[in-house]
Amino acid sequence: RSGEVCRQRWNQMVRAIGGHREKPFIEQVEVLSRRYCPEMIEYRK
Repeated sequence: RSGEVCRQRWNQMVRAIGGHREKPFIEQVEVLSRRYCPEMIEYRK
């Protein structure tokens, strides 16, 4: 994917996380990973 397409997709996902929108990037990743890919959390620990 091009960088522009990735950025558009990221913006769509961030809009969907509600009050977490203002959090730092890494915290946004945590919220999104818990929501869309919970099995990934085990690999990160």
